[in-house]
Amino acid sequence: MPQSRPDAALRRTGGDAPLAEPMAKMLSAAKFLILHSLLIMLPFATGCSWMRHSMLNPIDQAHLLTAKAESAYTNHDYAHAEELYEKAIEVNPSDGDIHRKLGELLISDGRIPEAIQHLKQAAEKSPDDPETQYQLGKLMYEQGEITAARESLDRTLQIDPAHIAGLSLRAQIALEENDEATAMATYHRILTASPDDVPARINLAELELKHGHPERAAPILRNICDCNFASPDVKADAYWKLGDAYARMKRWQDAVGAYDVAQHQRPSKEADDWFRVAYANYQVGDWQMAEAAVTQALALDSQHAHALALANTITQIRIREAQVQPAAGQPLSQFR
Repeated sequence: MPQSRPDAALRRTGGDAPLAEPMAKMLSAAKFLILHSLLIMLPFATGCSWMRHSMLNPIDQAHLLTAKAESAYTNHDYAHAEELYEKAIEVNPSDGDIHRKLGELLISDGRIPEAIQHLKQAAEKSPDDPETQYQLGKLMYEQGEITAARESLDRTLQIDPAHIAGLSLRAQIALEENDEATAMATYHRILTASPDDVPARINLAELELKHGHPERAAPILRNICDCNFASPDVKADAYWKLGDAYARMKRWQDAVGAYDVAQHQRPSKEADDWFRVAYANYQVGDWQMAEAAVTQALALDSQHAHALALANTITQIRIREAQVQPAAGQPLSQFR
């Protein structure tokens, strides 16, 4: 049946318009959501690192740049490493650790004034970092700025009382300033924190001998002689000093033994050393060894006063073998 005119007229004049308008709005909203999602996923889908980096906060950006700088430094690309460190500082200028690492790079490149400035900034921005304070103190010491070095090292040790490198350099500065009491106290602190520190033991033993305490020096030196990780040269030095400690305590037989080991490990080319060997053997009554050693001392220094006196005494003993006590001309002991 043909449609009536009113129905056809109604369809032609948009009788469905009330439904079309909501549908159009729904389609528009769906398109917006799809486009928005695509914009969000675009950096990850296309691999645009610049957009990902821009989304990081300054601290994370600086850490990322620092990691890249460290990688470049490891690969010996120092110029690129420096550039990356500088960018990291621009992004996060309050990070003292980045200043310290850039300072260390500049030190390796010989650019000391620039390195000092970065280490000073690192110390200012990270006042509780003992390594930064130590690096600054070490650099100032190498530049001859002893007062500034001492101050930085004292701050290092306030933060970390067991900082071995800081303690060692602080003791060295004390020795250079003739503050031997501070040096000895500092070496004791090192040995408390690191009992096997050989350089500290050697230096402490030398100071104990210098201050007239061979009984304190001897056990320190014996420990070095008995340890497995000391080098042959260090052990030889310890045996020489142990012989001196025994001689000053008038433990002559022990002194002879220590000197004998020392001579086998590192024969001396010093007349004083050979005289000490000769005198220790003289004291235990071994005239033959004493004579051989004093002869070696005079071969190295023909005017060595103590060796000449001992040689004269031995000659008189040879002449008067029955005499127990040596005649006039007995040498003055160097161990008093």
